[in-house]
This record gives sequence, structure tokens and C-alpha cells, in this order.
Amino acid sequence: MLLEQRIQEIQNNIARSCNKSHRDVSQITLLAVSKTVDLEGVAAAAEFGLTHFGENKAQELCRKAKVFPALDWHFIGSLQTNKVKDVLPHVRCIHSLDRISLAEEIQKRAKGRTIQCFLEVNVANEASKAGLGLTEVLPFIQTLEAYPSLEVSGLMTIAPLTQNPESSRHVFRALREKQLEIQALGYHWAPVKELSMGMTGDYTVAIEEGATIIRIGTGIFGPRNYNK
Repeated sequence: MLLEQRIQEIQNNIARSCNKSHRDVSQITLLAVSKTVDLEGVAAAAEFGLTHFGENKAQELCRKAKVFPALDWHFIGSLQTNKVKDVLPHVRCIHSLDRISLAEEIQKRAKGRTIQCFLEVNVANEASKAGLGLTEVLPFIQTLEAYPSLEVSGLMTIAPLTQNPESSRHVFRALREKQLEIQALGYHWAPVKELSMGMTGDYTVAIEEGATIIRIGTGIFGPRNYNK
């Protein structure tokens, strides 16, 4: 299947999921995960109308963002504190805030900007994944009041890998419930209006459960080539 066809198929699926859950497609941001994708692949996806791209390695994000500065770049991987200074000038937001040391470094390097951050939440408590536990989210947000250059614009999670997307529904629903709990408190530094959840195998279910950003890699670009 050609790139344009894959993008169109995803957009059609987004429309169907939104219709099923009585949502508007304008509420959904399609984030193209371009890790291992070459510059030509990014350019082609942008030609077909995609504007939001995600990278999980600082060096790759910086390299591509310098070539395509007009695109909206998201950092979606685990961010080392020593890479914050490199990444911040290029990103729209960071999807993986999960510790105070990272918040401190972002605050230090923000240089007057308000940095949009998502808290990474390990809803399923998988030992192999980073992120805060559900019960840790609220106390962590409360400590972030002390970092005025950070805004907790949303929550992010990665559901367990499964062959059945329905198996992920409870994970997405739990994150949505946590979002509502935080929003009810009215913290000005944590509006948490966004939910970054759902990938190639489960994004339709994520949309039905409230996702506002879906992170799609292989569904757009095809199988990864890690030898590049």
C-alpha cells in the first residue's frame, strides 16, 4: 500500500471512530511517528498533509526539525536530562515527563518559554515501561506548581502490546478517568486537556475512549527499517 493510501485509511478509521463515539474529527491530532524514517519519507508525509511528527531520540529529532522547521515536532521517547537543552528549541511538546529531575532541567532550560508537557503514565504497571503509576500522577502534578515554565497539557500512556485492541480499552479508560479527576481540581499549571494514547494497533479504541493525540508509525510509514 502506498503512503497516501495508508494515510487515507487511517483518516477514514479516525472518522469512523469519532462517529461511533460522537466526537468531531477536529478533536484528533494524527501524530506521525517518524523514527527510522528518512528525510524523504518525512517530506512525503508532509506533502500529504501531515503536520505533527514525533521522534523518540534527541539526535534524530534535532536533525529532522532543522530540515523541516515548519512542522510541529513532538518528543515522545524517554528524555535524558543532558539532552533537554538540545531538544527544547525544536519541540512543540514533550510526551514523557515522569520525574522531578527532568522537570528541573526543563525549567532551567526553558528561557522564558512555557513548555508543554505530557505526563507519561504506566497505567498497566508494566515493569518494562517507564512512567508514573496512576496513584503517583496527582502528587507529581502538585509538585509541578513550583516549575512555572512547565504546563501539564496532557497525559500519555502506552498500552500493553496485544493482538486484540479491545484488550487496551480499560487502560485508555483509566487514563481518561484520571484526566477528569485532575481537571476537576482546576490547577492552572495542569489543564490536562490532551490525552496522547493509541498507536497503530489500537488507536481506534483509544479515540473511542477520549484520545486527542494518536501516535502512528508503522500504520503510516510501513514496517520499520532499523538498519538505516
